[in-house]
Amino acid sequence: MTQLIKITEQDGNKVVSARELYKKLGYDKSHWKRWYEKNIINNDFAFENEDFSTFDIMANGNATKDFALRIEFAKKIAMRANTIEGEKVRDYFIKVEKLAKQQLAPTNPLDLLKLAVFEMEKKDKEIKFLKPKAQLMDKILDVDEKIDIGQASKILELPFGRNTMFKKLREKGIFFKNKNEPKQEYISRKYFVLKEKYITRNNHDGFIVLKVLVTQKGLEFLSNVFNAVESSKKLAIMQ
Repeated sequence: MTQLIKITEQDGNKVVSARELYKKLGYDKSHWKRWYEKNIINNDFAFENEDFSTFDIMANGNATKDFALRIEFAKKIAMRANTIEGEKVRDYFIKVEKLAKQQLAPTNPLDLLKLAVFEMEKKDKEIKFLKPKAQLMDKILDVDEKIDIGQASKILELPFGRNTMFKKLREKGIFFKNKNEPKQEYISRKYFVLKEKYITRNNHDGFIVLKVLVTQKGLEFLSNVFNAVESSKKLAIMQ
């Protein structure tokens, strides 16, 4: 089979370069940054270190970004292209996956039985792993209104409270280093909203403070940032 796009291995997963995929899809070079921001970085259905990983490269003497995309994610992007080139890339990924399965498929009856047992055990493990995640998503979906940082920590069952979460959000660069306030990009993504609150004081002038509230979308974002499912599992083991 002729190689349409280079596929490499990364941490046991087959990946492709986002820049190479972009070229194969026939897009204009000048729109590269806008394209990867929309389809990779700001894609609500893609998660770093799960669907892609980011790295810096030099292109034409200039520093730029590239992304190692897992095959499944790259295939979805190709499908969204809605072009002849996109269909060709998608079909190529499907053929690569089929070929890999054929090469790994056992023919010996004993090996087939072992494979069946392995798949059953694997499915059981997946159910056990996904159950706490499903329970967490149920909690997130039950939150109709915006909540504060302290409430978010409780809902996600994190092993720390409001003040520690503020500190960690500053350390991760999601909030400004010198104040408990999210950066504009995270407000634009509708993870947080800022609400003005007037504080009254006896015998003194009142003043206005900004209160940070977390949206339902922001709760899901924070659950991924702090690995909320893993934290819940650890607490369950400790109890």
